[in-house]
Amino acid sequence: MLDLTNVMFFGLGYASEIFQRLINRILQEYLGKQANLKTKLKKYYFCLRNIHFLDYVVGHKGIQPDLEKIEKIRTFLVPTNLTPFRIGIIFLLLKIHQRFLNDSQTYITTLEELNFSEK
Repeated sequence: MLDLTNVMFFGLGYASEIFQRLINRILQEYLGKQANLKTKLKKYYFCLRNIHFLDYVVGHKGIQPDLEKIEKIRTFLVPTNLTPFRIGIIFLLLKIHQRFLNDSQTYITTLEELNFSEK
């Protein structure tokens, strides 16, 4: 019999489904009630309108920025001397939240000028 786990007839398009089917078949005896798995309901949240995930608020209105993070960026004072590593971290933070900041380009150009003046 041909082992279908080693052959991808349609390329890698269905690889995740095949992998999940294989894992379910291997772990079938350990899944669910047979393994006596239990959970604590106080660890889970149901019917939430919004959740905080990776500095964003994900909810019924879509993905929105975490307002606390945006306020920290807005009140951020541009330092006069920093190592390139720290400038890179701040630059990355600004790039991630750039679409939620109206004046993000001002901050980014200031950091770029500071970075080039350090070299």
